[in-house]
Amino acid sequence: MRPWTPLKGGNLGARKLFLLGLAALGVVAGVASCRHRPDWGPTSRAFTREVLQAGGRQRTYALWTPPGGLAGKPLVLALHGRGGTGEGMEQLTGLSAIAAKEGFTVAAPDGVEKSWADGRGIGPAHDAQVDDVAFLAALIDALVARGADASRVSVVGMSNGAMMALTLACRIPQRLHGVVAVTGLVPRPLAQDCAQGPPLSVAFVLGTKDPLVPFAGGAVGTNRGDVLSADESFALWQRRDGCAEAPTREALEDRDGADGTTTTRLGASCPGGVRVFRYDVEGGGHTWPGGWAYLPEGLIGKTSRDFSASQAAWDFLGPAGR
Repeated sequence: MRPWTPLKGGNLGARKLFLLGLAALGVVAGVASCRHRPDWGPTSRAFTREVLQAGGRQRTYALWTPPGGLAGKPLVLALHGRGGTGEGMEQLTGLSAIAAKEGFTVAAPDGVEKSWADGRGIGPAHDAQVDDVAFLAALIDALVARGADASRVSVVGMSNGAMMALTLACRIPQRLHGVVAVTGLVPRPLAQDCAQGPPLSVAFVLGTKDPLVPFAGGAVGTNRGDVLSADESFALWQRRDGCAEAPTREALEDRDGADGTTTTRLGASCPGGVRVFRYDVEGGGHTWPGGWAYLPEGLIGKTSRDFSASQAAWDFLGPAGR
């Protein structure tokens, strides 16, 4: 993969607007800078490309299985950002390396036109009237039929994929063990539907300086729908899960003093072992902590090097659940 290089020709402002447009589309797992590439490399382990018929469409996904196969193993769906792909999501996160060590399966599906109908009511998948909830439920069914543990199905996502993960948390919580949303908040049109339902463990990983999905809530990018704020999203899941009102707060170790970020983890313990967490990356941008810096910092903000969002996601999902 070639390193990112600036566009040639035209004025700097136009080039910056073009790249910011790419970032606003959520190109977090395909158009990526090779700078700050994690140790796991573009793809940690061999994967298979698979096809599933769903909703009258041929849908595709990449599948990484742990040693010994997927039978009896937990399953994690990894959802890319808008403009990305399933394979690109692996490039960003390196989840398959953790899966190989911890013994879970990773399925990274591809959205229609590289997008998800995530509850905001915008985007190519929404315009094409794609039912991504039905598709992802069908994917879970297909992999459970092959032996994956139906009681340990979780979803992680980035940006558009994070909001799709939260949509699944609201629409099919009974099918899920837990959800982790990185740089994604609860879509405002979904909030009412999400107010009640079965309890589910949910974690957010958010940059306080995210230039695309605002930490304080409101408009996403340019005319890309509205989201609740970080506080509203966290409180929604606290109420739904019956958690204690006052969450704990823990400052994570600032392992890289040069990355310009620090992180505070909020945690709420709820009845039945359910949990709601939030990682506030102070100074962080629209990025995956510990992952690739897929576009220049001037466009997407700072990437935390203090922790791995991928490892934090598995640490949360491994013991967590309904």
